[in-house]
Amino acid sequence: MRYENIYKSLLFYIVGLALLYLSIFLSYNLKFDGHFISALPIVLPLVFSIASIGVAVILIMEKDSPWFFRTGIMSLVGGITLFSFGILTFYLGVKSLVWAGSFVVGIMFIFAAMVRLFIQGGLSAYRKSRN
Repeated sequence: MRYENIYKSLLFYIVGLALLYLSIFLSYNLKFDGHFISALPIVLPLVFSIASIGVAVILIMEKDSPWFFRTGIMSLVGGITLFSFGILTFYLGVKSLVWAGSFVVGIMFIFAAMVRLFIQGGLSAYRKSRN
């Protein structure tokens, strides 16, 4: 059962990365004229990739871990992935809608992970559950 969760987690993470690269492809091929509706095909793969990466992390975490610890690690992995994706898309010359959005959301996810792990006590709850 443990190996099955690892395979599912890897599959969800690969799907999340593929959706991130789909947003790069769409930003090259679709014209963005400043309206929200024209941005939806570019932004929706980013949103679904965040959800897919979160599911990948939740699948690989142990079920008896505290909730704030699991969601903190989920936010940290999603934030690091989006932050590095934002830097990559900036150097690829993609439209600012993709690189700035993923860069800023990545920073916000990393900040949310710090809040969950340190301020809300996710790490201390994890240590208490292990002892």
